[in-house]
Amino acid sequence: MELIRPPWWREKWPERSGVRDGSEVLEEGFGFGTSPLIAARMAGPQGQVYALDLSPAGVIALWLRAKLYRLKNLRVILGDAKHTGLPDSSVDVGFIADAFHEFPDKPGTLRELHRVLRAGATLAVLEDTAGGAKKAAALVQESGLFALEQRDGNYARFRKEASVIDPLPEHHWVAQAGRSSRSTRTRTPV
Repeated sequence: MELIRPPWWREKWPERSGVRDGSEVLEEGFGFGTSPLIAARMAGPQGQVYALDLSPAGVIALWLRAKLYRLKNLRVILGDAKHTGLPDSSVDVGFIADAFHEFPDKPGTLRELHRVLRAGATLAVLEDTAGGAKKAAALVQESGLFALEQRDGNYARFRKEASVIDPLPEHHWVAQAGRSSRSTRTRTPV
């Protein structure tokens, strides 16, 4: 979808997600790579954008585009969304555009995002459809790692919960996914 969208449409999502001059940004599942290029320009020379994808061809194509545009603050990573290789608490904005539905290990991805995002950092999820965004938002909320700040249409923005010290084991999280009540889970504040 990103190739048929006008540039102004693509630019508004990193902006709404909080990408600013000096931001450290991680985009997981970047596809063709339009959003990381936009985010790199928005973060400026003091910022850093990490673009991660499983596709070797996509990684090479984005790396070449970054070289062509002389973007020195864009690092392209070939890897899995649940193993970024980034340091703990090193990212201001996590962004997933039209890709969350494709991640096979969503709980692992969310735990990794929680690990690399700073306290109070933003996680933004954009999906192709409002239904996809609603489902993604429910899964992110159910993890207990992020608090929903805004959801409208295809977009949802979350804040990293810094008070979680003992996240649920994966098997418990999966068993709880889809339940409307969270009363069986407890979180211990720091």
